[in-house]
Amino acid sequence: MTTYIAFCPIGILATNEQRKPVSFIAFPNNAKKRADEIENCLKKTISDLEKKIISQIKDKEIIFEIKKEGYSHEFPNMSGDYLRTNTAEIARTNNIVKSKTELNQLFHETTTELTVRKMRISIGNDKLLMQAINTTDELTKQINTMTMRIREWYGYYFPEIIERINDNEKLAKYISETLYRTDIKGIDVEESMGANLAKEDLEEIQKYAKKIIILAEEKRELEKYIEKKSTQIAPNTTQIIGAPLVARLIAHAGTLKKLAGFPSSTIQIIGAEKALFRYLKGSGTSPKHGLIFQSTFIQRAPKQSRGKMARTLASKISIASKMDYYKSSDKVGAKYKTDLEELLKKEIAKKPQHQHQGKPTFQHKNKGINKNKQSFDNYNNKFKKNKKFGKKKFSQKKR
Repeated sequence: MTTYIAFCPIGILATNEQRKPVSFIAFPNNAKKRADEIENCLKKTISDLEKKIISQIKDKEIIFEIKKEGYSHEFPNMSGDYLRTNTAEIARTNNIVKSKTELNQLFHETTTELTVRKMRISIGNDKLLMQAINTTDELTKQINTMTMRIREWYGYYFPEIIERINDNEKLAKYISETLYRTDIKGIDVEESMGANLAKEDLEEIQKYAKKIIILAEEKRELEKYIEKKSTQIAPNTTQIIGAPLVARLIAHAGTLKKLAGFPSSTIQIIGAEKALFRYLKGSGTSPKHGLIFQSTFIQRAPKQSRGKMARTLASKISIASKMDYYKSSDKVGAKYKTDLEELLKKEIAKKPQHQHQGKPTFQHKNKGINKNKQSFDNYNNKFKKNKKFGKKKFSQKKR
């Protein structure tokens, strides 16, 4: 004889081959404890309540509805079908609930508790990394906007220094430290073309410059945090392409799990979705790379070899991200980086191929045929006929 075991939010049920209940154990009448027992039943190991119900069964062959160590499984099995069909009846018989309303409330409380627990687990380090890299991008935009403003603002007072200092952070530091104009090599303060602003106006500009420095410092601290977090989450991928690019790829994919599930062809064009759909609609060319173009491997490669480098890099990232997610090894990243460096050296050493310089052949967009001289002549003849007809018509009106 064979016994089938299954569970639902009210408890664990065992039935025989004739779908008749053999044993039933109810879960505790508390949402948190009930959720604990359900989580234990979902594991591959046998839970305490499952051991208890097995001890009450005399049959040697036991089939669970989910995978269990040392036992067969079958989904759906007879016990599971019976339990789901007669849940309300079993709950009333075992004094778990008295009405259907109470049963619905029991299900609601249990599923809510399980959902809350899953949400807590789902907020992992990759989510924190995504927020950090998005914050960095926002800070970069904010700093750029503010420095454009202060260049224009302070330029009214000291336009010569604006042209001399190109670095935005150095300019903000100079303004925050010096209230009035100071002599700099090659710039004479007395010959400045700037307007003479009041002290209170200069103090406002100085406050604004100090805010830019604070934001720049915050950005540097955040970049250190991203480097540390990325090394913890994806050590192999970080060694290949660096922490900022790893964070952007994870942010674009959604999670490290999703990134690990992507094939190399998808990783290659992540971030170039607009160009891809434009190509699929029939305009533009197929994109060779997306976000991974930010990698130094592609930027240093010759133009004719960037497609090859993008494919190779995407394949290495695909393998490395899988190893990072499944925690199989953290030593392949350095090896893959060395392989990419060697490939890059070979591509740089190659002589560029000279393209054939001849008359370009224009092709029709849809049919793919050459617009040769004959098609041009046909069009020219039609144009001449229409022109003659127009002249004849005009002469008749004149008469």
